[in-house]
Amino acid sequence: LQHGMWMADRESGAVAYHVPLILHLEDEVDVGALSVACAALVDRHALLAAALADRDGAASLVPAETAPGLRIAGAGERIEDEIARAFDLDRGPLIRFALFGGDLVVTAHHAVFDGHSKDVLVRDLTALREGTKLGLLPPNGYAQHAEAERWRVERALPEARAFWQPRWSEPGPVIVRDAVLGSRRAGAGAVTEFALPKADVAGLTTFEATMAALHALLLSYGNSRVVTAIDLSTRTPETADLIGPFVNELPLASEPAGNLAFRQFGLGLRAELRELYRFREVPLARAVAGVRPYAALAPVSVSYRKQADRPRADVEYLVFNGAVRGDLQLQLVDTGDELVSSLRYSAQAAPVAPRLVDDLAQVLLAVTRNPDERLADLLTLERA
Repeated sequence: LQHGMWMADRESGAVAYHVPLILHLEDEVDVGALSVACAALVDRHALLAAALADRDGAASLVPAETAPGLRIAGAGERIEDEIARAFDLDRGPLIRFALFGGDLVVTAHHAVFDGHSKDVLVRDLTALREGTKLGLLPPNGYAQHAEAERWRVERALPEARAFWQPRWSEPGPVIVRDAVLGSRRAGAGAVTEFALPKADVAGLTTFEATMAALHALLLSYGNSRVVTAIDLSTRTPETADLIGPFVNELPLASEPAGNLAFRQFGLGLRAELRELYRFREVPLARAVAGVRPYAALAPVSVSYRKQADRPRADVEYLVFNGAVRGDLQLQLVDTGDELVSSLRYSAQAAPVAPRLVDDLAQVLLAVTRNPDERLADLLTLERA
């Protein structure tokens, strides 16, 4: 995973792998105490003081030349520029802390940080600021678990190769309304933020129902074979308290037929997901020869995670980094009550992105009302 990000980042120089969040602190911040807390956080999670150096053409984790520390933003500086400022992967570090008045802007590179890491960082940094005692972490932290994961991947490779051999083919362009989208690269983007209804379909989780609704919607646009890239967590109970990139992107494909009931289609997609989960730790490029390190495996990608705790009002979790991987990148955070969502989109996808959001919300509401309706009937949407 880190090697793929390293390759794609070096090729594009994009900020698509920057993972920002903003903590709104009190008006009068004790800068000294906050600086000490940030340093203690880095001591606790040593991966944050790492760099990705070139070792014979491969990415290798090495100590950063300087440890990350708190920086006080100057007058006239903009948060957007801080988030977009490039990381030096070879020298590191791969996280930054910048204080803008009462706002702490944390920007991490995805090579050392995933969505769940946001929850861990907020929890640990808050505890360190308040003097609350934190539990001990394994002495080797991320390195120990990364090595264990590598061994699991090696053992799973033969089966993973057999699994992907009949399934994988390079995703083609995707029809969305009246646009044909095909980009899998990183580039400048825009974002729209919204909340999606949570579909309540017996036999399906929220994630499964949402993915089935998205695939059914893409079918309605005229795509006979639907492929979406999905981010899957590779965390285990032992890594729940660690900061790191415990995530893998894999493709999910379907060929839904209009005469299927939505629930029937959803259960079929659920079965395919359960098969795919067996190889969630195996990078596709390890199992399939010739996969190029694009920023996204498909033009449409989805990231879904459950919020570990109730979202804090003083933390912005889905901060836009100014870029998109592929043409459409849907990010979903399940808070328990709703799906807090953002859709990042390229210039090519800009005319259709808002309509995709509206259509997906319609489908999710419709399948909750009648999950046994045929796809062909369900997808008779109002075309604005």
